[in-house]
Amino acid sequence: MAPPRALIQQSVEHGKKKNKKRKGRTVQTKREIDSLESNAARKLQLEYQSTLGDPIAEFERFLHSAAPYITSSCTNKNQQLDSSLHRTQLPRISLQDVWKWYETPGNCGLEVKAGDSPNINGFLAESTPFCAYFVPYLSAVQFFVYPHLPDVCGKDKVDTNPELVFEFFESELPHDRKPLHLKIRDLININTSNLQVFGDPSKLESMNLHDLHPSSWFSVAWYPIYRIPEGEFHAAFLTYHSFNQLIVRSIPIDSLNKTFQMIVFPVMGLQSYRTKYIIDDNALRMAYVGERWFDLITHVESSSEETTSKTSEILIERSRALEERCRTLNKNALLLSTRSVTADQVNRVNYHRDYQFFISRNR
Repeated sequence: MAPPRALIQQSVEHGKKKNKKRKGRTVQTKREIDSLESNAARKLQLEYQSTLGDPIAEFERFLHSAAPYITSSCTNKNQQLDSSLHRTQLPRISLQDVWKWYETPGNCGLEVKAGDSPNINGFLAESTPFCAYFVPYLSAVQFFVYPHLPDVCGKDKVDTNPELVFEFFESELPHDRKPLHLKIRDLININTSNLQVFGDPSKLESMNLHDLHPSSWFSVAWYPIYRIPEGEFHAAFLTYHSFNQLIVRSIPIDSLNKTFQMIVFPVMGLQSYRTKYIIDDNALRMAYVGERWFDLITHVESSSEETTSKTSEILIERSRALEERCRTLNKNALLLSTRSVTADQVNRVNYHRDYQFFISRNR
């Protein structure tokens, strides 16, 4: 199978041949342009997913699905972004485009394709696939800028102490909340004297990525709504997204003389509850609590002693990778939720209610 970039180029060449047959018409209609850009966006997403490799646990499938992304196109190929994404390269894309990504999961639920894997004799048996659906709720936001937003490019700008310009920590109970995109709308129209908010809420839509300091971040609480087919489903996740860790993928569309780009906000911090399988012997009764989102995915094929030994080495390596992955995600969540900040010349420590709730349920 041809890689996504080649598929795009094949599609474009085919489109050129068709245009020659249309009585010399060279100008493409808006519908054709929209179709090309839509196809490019889908192929970019598939290309990004393919670079992530096979997940080592089911929760990674959730992380891949819960990472919002922005698609944009630039007319000058010299504007193409590097995958490392230096701050001076960030396009002037509005934060509205970030929140817009959450509209579909907010209305229909975020689909995550996962699998149930029963544990048999210490190994996970073949998994039964299912689709889980989660709704996103805004949990926390902290936006920082460079002091006075100086128009200077260089390392000194990055190292400058950031200035907090907007902050929000959710305090309502989960069942009283609105989906993220609706909450953003409410915050923009809210009275700035609201105790949950520091700074100007209009910055949620007026600022763009280029203006934000890398220390800026936001957190999303994901609660379950249903799964297909029906089954045990109570898992909840708290994801953290930093403006300092963005991933870029690009595909040129020669027929439009554009480069189509996707900017991804990967999950860099995580907490969860009711995601682990626990056996409770209370009152001499076996009770199974939680789900298998963090169980190691194994593909055991032991046809010989040599194969069994090699499989054991792979399992140990994957188990260590899983442990380190979870440790890093939990550490980042802790650092952001309890970081020290300065607001109105007063130093204080963050108090993230959702974080405290999740860790209290995860013990």
